[in-house]
Amino acid sequence: MEARNKIHSEEIINEIGAYLGDVSTRDSLANGKGIFKYREDGGQYEGAMKDGCRHGQGTYRWENGDKYIGEYKMGLRHGKGTYKYHNGDLYEGEYQDDQKSGFGVYKYSDGSRYEGYWKKDLKHGKGTYFYSNGYKYKGVWREDKKHRKGIMIKNKGLEFYEPQEFNHGKLF
Repeated sequence: MEARNKIHSEEIINEIGAYLGDVSTRDSLANGKGIFKYREDGGQYEGAMKDGCRHGQGTYRWENGDKYIGEYKMGLRHGKGTYKYHNGDLYEGEYQDDQKSGFGVYKYSDGSRYEGYWKKDLKHGKGTYFYSNGYKYKGVWREDKKHRKGIMIKNKGLEFYEPQEFNHGKLF
């Protein structure tokens, strides 16, 4: 079994950007903990690396103020993570292949929020949307639109249920 030697505080500069951190002496790839500053989008990643890719726990900060803290798998957001948007929105939940997938909570800057399932960055499956006016909609979502039967709850204190049925976002 071949052991990889690590060189700490090694600096690598290439066409992708600049990296400072653990490097494998065998293949000169980032392996371990480090900081990578990307040329293309001006973003910066700090965290675990494997074979030159973001892999494991890390934080990515974009120039526009967006920030992701969470798990990566071979360069993509994958697993549990938190994405803070520069406009005040916040997503906490699961990712798969760099997209919101699985259960997650999205809090909008206007005070509304969605708690439920996602698929390929879209609301998809069972979920509840809490409107900023106190109403909430419980139902099924398909490709980011209300789908099939759902219930609109109109008051915070006294719950009033109004069954609704949608077909891909259109009310029957």
